[in-house]
Amino acid sequence: ATRSGYRRVIFNVDSPIFGDIDVRLAATYAMDMQKLLDEAFFGRGALMDGVVPPGSVWEEVLLACCPRREGDPDKARALLAASSYAGEPIRLIVGRGQGEPVGESLSRQLRQVGFNVNLQVLESGVYDDKQATGDFDLSPKGGSWGGDPVIDASGRWRCELTALHYNNQTRYCNPELDSLIDAYYGLTSIDDKLAAYGVIATTLYDAVITKHMGWNFTRFFGWNDNLKGFEHRGEGGYTRGPIGGGLWRVYFED
Repeated sequence: ATRSGYRRVIFNVDSPIFGDIDVRLAATYAMDMQKLLDEAFFGRGALMDGVVPPGSVWEEVLLACCPRREGDPDKARALLAASSYAGEPIRLIVGRGQGEPVGESLSRQLRQVGFNVNLQVLESGVYDDKQATGDFDLSPKGGSWGGDPVIDASGRWRCELTALHYNNQTRYCNPELDSLIDAYYGLTSIDDKLAAYGVIATTLYDAVITKHMGWNFTRFFGWNDNLKGFEHRGEGGYTRGPIGGGLWRVYFED
């Protein structure tokens, strides 16, 4: 799937620890995403601060509005020392399996600047439940490109005023951002959309609710002449069957 495999790390802003934006900034500078890409994804990928295709006009907007916060351990230590953080354990939750190398890389980097990290490797159901209930401080997440960076992701930015958060698991709530998203949905011109996306991206950047890694190129499909019923559509994964089901009619022929 050519446009899946996006990686980011979210902060729970309702957490007593990461409710302090200075602590979130310290953690942001503690995490070196090139190291994460190298250690967890064999170095195959593209660093980027939003779920947009590399080289696209959307990336140009990101580069203009939101300078990448590179890993900087010294800056992270200084920010942490000036923050409200007092050595409390940070609950970094990851899913068992593919989440484990991500958790190992991130926890090591966070510990190096002074965070006390409690890495929890969880079965998928428990992992999902903890994210929905807010029983975590920090968690890696995925993403994919569906054609529009705001429409694709707005659900995880909007205020979610329920006890269980299945979409906005950062628990960040900004009514002004909700209004910007509502206005975006009424736009038809690509130029207007790009300008509005710049404002939305800047708002999110200033809030420091996510540390972006970018795309890991480890989810491409490969096949040979013996594989039948499979068709790749280039920009967004594979072509599903006419009535759904994904790979339901894909087979090998000797």
